[in-house]
Amino acid sequence: MAYYWPEMLRIIEGAVKLDITKVTNYALLLADKLDDNGEKKIADSVRNQALNVKSNSIQPSNAQLSTQLKKLPYDKESHLPMAEVYMPGENQVPVIMNHETAKMVDDFILSYNNANQLISAGIYPPDSILLYGPPGCGKTVLARHIANTLELPIVIARLDSLISSFLGNTAKNIRQLFDYAKSTPCVLFLDEFDAIAKIRDDHNEVGELKRVVNSLLQNIDLSAGTGNILIAATNHEHLLDQAVWRRFSYRIQVGVPDSASRRQMIDIFLNSHGAALSKQDVNALTRLFDRMSGADIKDICQGALRNMILAGREKLLSSDLGKAYFLLFRYNHQEGERWQSDLRTQVQYLRGLDEKIFSYSAISRLLNISKPTVGNMLGGEQNEEQRTGTIYKVGGVD
Repeated sequence: MAYYWPEMLRIIEGAVKLDITKVTNYALLLADKLDDNGEKKIADSVRNQALNVKSNSIQPSNAQLSTQLKKLPYDKESHLPMAEVYMPGENQVPVIMNHETAKMVDDFILSYNNANQLISAGIYPPDSILLYGPPGCGKTVLARHIANTLELPIVIARLDSLISSFLGNTAKNIRQLFDYAKSTPCVLFLDEFDAIAKIRDDHNEVGELKRVVNSLLQNIDLSAGTGNILIAATNHEHLLDQAVWRRFSYRIQVGVPDSASRRQMIDIFLNSHGAALSKQDVNALTRLFDRMSGADIKDICQGALRNMILAGREKLLSSDLGKAYFLLFRYNHQEGERWQSDLRTQVQYLRGLDEKIFSYSAISRLLNISKPTVGNMLGGEQNEEQRTGTIYKVGGVD
């Protein structure tokens, strides 16, 4: 029976508080778990009892849970809902993770799904994750992936309505949101977490904001051990109060894609649209996209496909990707002033990344210029490629 501990705990809690909605929702989830374990008769009995609490209907319906979830709490000042809800499988997108990130996520999911074994051993199962890292690296997508894998709805907090201009209302809104999340099985996701979890000894902040952080910590503590999952994400982990870090079972850094992840992204973003890139082109793009976020890589790939379509072609060229890359990062590249729109600068930059990967041939394809032009722009660089006409081999393919 330990396998069903989260649902049973919530059903008891709802009954004590006379919260029929909570009792019904968690009883329906318990019935689904019983079904999955082959205990159909007990599942039907639980489901019928749960639905008969509020109506005479005995037909189970996913729409009922969805409808209840849509009844979101509102901020009294702005009259905006404090969150958005997505059901399992809704708007699902591919998830690409670095190896270390994937290991930690898999470990969390395994632990949560085997809570009965952990409880039997006297170990409390994990129920919270803090995701941190630079923007555009997929923290929100990862949170939705975890919810989908666990077949739970995800409640994504809207900070524009959660944070009120009256800070006293912000604390109330936080409590309302946590109470709402506890009323039904779900993953509560707090994005841009640093906006409400700042360091309390920040001298630039007023005392009321510190009380907001205290309220947040109290609500996190109260939600622990109740069976729900809390996921928070931040791009500015250095702003978080130290007490906040200790509240999370898992702290996962979501960084820029590694080499293997970049290759996967190239395949998904381009080959899924019919592009057929050579091995050398994939090697060059994988190196070119080093230290870039997944969002930036996707933007470049989409820009390249746009170039292809607007040019009236059905085949993607390397030059489509080169054009999209230098156009996107003309102004906002991490190297700042290093970038110019000058073609010579682009040739020299590519060559400087890696001479073996960015051969004259690879550069000419990326920038849509001839190999002799590449040589001229490199200022008469003397190397084996110029003297003999031999080009570097990458993976045995030029």
